[in-house]
Parts: sequence; structure tokens; C-alpha cells
Amino acid sequence: MKPRKTKDVYKDIDINVIKSGDFLAITRLDGLDEIIMWGTGGHVGHSTMAIWLNITGERELYVMESQDGWYWPRHGIQMNKFSQWIEWANNASFNVVVLPLKEEVSAKFNETAVYEWFKTVEGMPYGYHNFLFGWIDTVNDNYPPVLQAPLFPIAFRLVEKLAPSAIKTMFTLAINKRLGTEDL
Repeated sequence: MKPRKTKDVYKDIDINVIKSGDFLAITRLDGLDEIIMWGTGGHVGHSTMAIWLNITGERELYVMESQDGWYWPRHGIQMNKFSQWIEWANNASFNVVVLPLKEEVSAKFNETAVYEWFKTVEGMPYGYHNFLFGWIDTVNDNYPPVLQAPLFPIAFRLVEKLAPSAIKTMFTLAINKRLGTEDL
């Protein structure tokens, strides 16, 4: 990405063009997002969803996401008012792109059902237990570019030496979840 001069663009967003279910795609050039994009083959490092709800007697725009709290005050699956969320996103130097649902899909979006489901998972952990299998879910066919199955044990040993907590976070939680041997 070429550097470009910006100013508080987030203050000029017309939230009325954002609809429930719209995808907010985030990229932050911090190293982690680039690893996520490489591993998943994607073009974003973080995904969120916009939703309009009437929780406090007034219809307001919220953002639902699973967040580890590196740049946020809370961890886990959460929902925040858009006005607060966009301020945090700006402070974290997020590049946010709003990608709207197709009109026919947007017309079917059920805010109530989504909110009811959200309440059943709110506060659950970020999702490190799923992270590894977002990259690798077959024995040989879908490793990220350059990473091949024989390199995997060597890569884990290097990571274990350089960042031992990453092995527990990224590997142990994933394997225990897959084997059903540990509650999250």
C-alpha cells in the first residue's frame, strides 16, 4: 500500500448508508493481519458485521465481532455501538471498508434472530481455538503458500523458541478443541 495523507475520515461517515448485515472488512498493517491474510488466503485481517438494533429505546448502529482486545478494552465476542467502535478503530489505525450485502440478501436479514443468537455467544473467547484450522483442515491440500506439511514441525519448533506462549494460544487450544479434551 502506498502511504497516503488522511484526516479523521471516520467522523464524516454517513452511518445511514450502512445496513444490518453489512461486512466491515479491516486491515491493520501490524504484522498479525498480514499473517492472517497469508494463512487464510484472504485480503482482510479482521472481520466484523454491522447491525441496527433498538436495545435502549432508540434504534442505533452496532458492530459485532470477536476481538482479542489488543486495541480494544475488552476481549471475546462482543457488540459495541458504532460511534464507539469507529473511534477505537481510528485509534488503532484500522483501514475499514464497508461491504454491503446484496439487496436481495439484505432484505432477508433478520436482525432479531441475529441478536438472539449473539446473546448465546457473547463473551466467549476470541477464537484462537479455531485459528489453526482456518489455515489447515486437510492433511496435504490447503497449506498457505510456501508452507508445506514437512515444514510444519520445524516451524512450530522455531515459534516455540521465539514465542512460547504462541504455541499454547494457537496450537494447544486448537488441538484440544478438535479433540474435545479441554473446555474453552
